[in-house]
Amino acid sequence: MREIKIITDSGCDLPKNLRKKCDIPYITFYNFYGGKEKEADLDWTFDESEKFFNRLRNDESIYTLPSTEDDIRKMFSKYIDKYDILYISTSKEQSIVSVKAERIKQEILEKADDEARIEIFDSCNASIGIGMLAIKAHELKEEGKSLDEILSILNEQKNKIVEFVTVERLAYLARTNKVKSSTASLGDLFNVKPILVANKIGGQVSYSKTKGREKSLLEIVRLFKENVINPEEQEIYIMHGDDIDTANDVEQLLLKDNFKCKKLTKLCFGPIIGASVGPGAVGLFGFGKEKTI
Repeated sequence: MREIKIITDSGCDLPKNLRKKCDIPYITFYNFYGGKEKEADLDWTFDESEKFFNRLRNDESIYTLPSTEDDIRKMFSKYIDKYDILYISTSKEQSIVSVKAERIKQEILEKADDEARIEIFDSCNASIGIGMLAIKAHELKEEGKSLDEILSILNEQKNKIVEFVTVERLAYLARTNKVKSSTASLGDLFNVKPILVANKIGGQVSYSKTKGREKSLLEIVRLFKENVINPEEQEIYIMHGDDIDTANDVEQLLLKDNFKCKKLTKLCFGPIIGASVGPGAVGLFGFGKEKTI
């Protein structure tokens, strides 16, 4: 049986230490700003991420671009001689990268050994939700599970990722066409704060709305606690858009009333998700109740 190589992409927001520990490479997406196209590097330094989010704070538009077919081809070609490849991708509802990958998959397999496999797994998630599935796949591989067994379990788990995110300004979502500009302008005027989730097919949708920053933080914590299952047995993630103070506030709210988890990790959104949700965004991620929306 061939070894399994787990691959993901820039949408996963997995930090370097976790990717190194699990030996998970990623296919690079791109940002476009300042008249230049730049790799969406998940290993950016604190200074680089701060400058990136400050561009958004100063109302500069930053666009996101998927990986090229050549990027995907190089990644698949690097591992196909030795490994069966499992690519856990950003949701196809949010990126066309998995569609590109399917085309390249056929091209690569035509030249590979007859036994070689490439599986493109639509995570139906974004940000650390993808990363959580990649880590789960690594753990299953280490347990000796086959590729088919891993795929089966991931299919069961992908809609059990609990995600509740709120943003500081709707204008950031409008710049990446997540909401209409007119809706964003009115929402920001009246201090409306949406609670965002990934639905069953991986689209980013508004689950509910609150008015004011404090209420939105209380709401994502309330909803997360209602939906997470067995937090004491898993790592919970607080994601933020270059706003560690708000992430700390969410941590304190979460740990109230004797809430316990195996581990709590705070991470900054990467350059792809960060460009969409903007500075000040904050979210909670873990495994829990199956999505119904």
